[in-house]
Amino acid sequence: MSGISIGIRLVLAFGLILAVTAMLATLGVTRIGALNDASSRMAGAQVEQVVLATQWEGEAGVNLVRALAFMKATDAAHIASLKKQIEATDADIEQIQNKLAPLIDDKQVKDLMAQAATLRATYRALRVDILKLKDQAGQDYNGRIERELMPAAQAYLSSVEAVATRAQAALESAQAQTAQVGRSGQWILGLGAVVAAVLGIGFAVLTTRSITRPLGEAVKVAEATARGELSRSIDVQGRDECAQLLTALSAMQSSLSRTVGSVRQCALGVSTASVEIAQGNSDLSARTES
Repeated sequence: MSGISIGIRLVLAFGLILAVTAMLATLGVTRIGALNDASSRMAGAQVEQVVLATQWEGEAGVNLVRALAFMKATDAAHIASLKKQIEATDADIEQIQNKLAPLIDDKQVKDLMAQAATLRATYRALRVDILKLKDQAGQDYNGRIERELMPAAQAYLSSVEAVATRAQAALESAQAQTAQVGRSGQWILGLGAVVAAVLGIGFAVLTTRSITRPLGEAVKVAEATARGELSRSIDVQGRDECAQLLTALSAMQSSLSRTVGSVRQCALGVSTASVEIAQGNSDLSARTES
């Protein structure tokens, strides 16, 4: 990294961390959006499908019980009340079917709905025929109840139960999907946070070491120069600001070394001249005495 300037290194390190953070935020928003969509679907159409299908199943069973009670009843007021209740429940079931049909987008459930509607029509037609026989004296309708009405009713109720079961299965699948989306979002965000932390620590350590090591070397060189050690070797690597500082210190050390050498040469010359002058003075003094 010493070939890159400190400013660019810092920009790259912080930029990478910011990019990873932005990616994590994007993934988090995406997963939360998917979770919201799945929750909306589950809380909307799918829950309503289960409620309507279960209501249909319950009211169909209740109407069958009322029809059987109607066929065995003898009190005219009770018979009229049961007839009114049967007709009202039939109307409620019609409304349930009309509400449920637009909510279903699964082909299998649509086929089950169509089958249930067909079986319901068959059951209702038999029920109407058998109920008419009750008003006709001497007609044996109990045999038709066992032979025709009950099997048709059981087939109809089983088909409605299949619709409710399939709707419940779709709801449970949506719940499982929602839970899976939530878990995957947690894993993605958790792993992303770990990756961001590792990358951040790694780049922080590398960037710090690439700056502090050359600066420490520069401090040692400056301290050695202050002590008069001008022969210390300076290893310059890279082209960043720290490398430029070490290069300048190396140049300063070389310049000081040359200056000190020149001063030494001058000092030696002065010392030699002083010795020669002293010798000349000694010779002159000796000749003067002679």
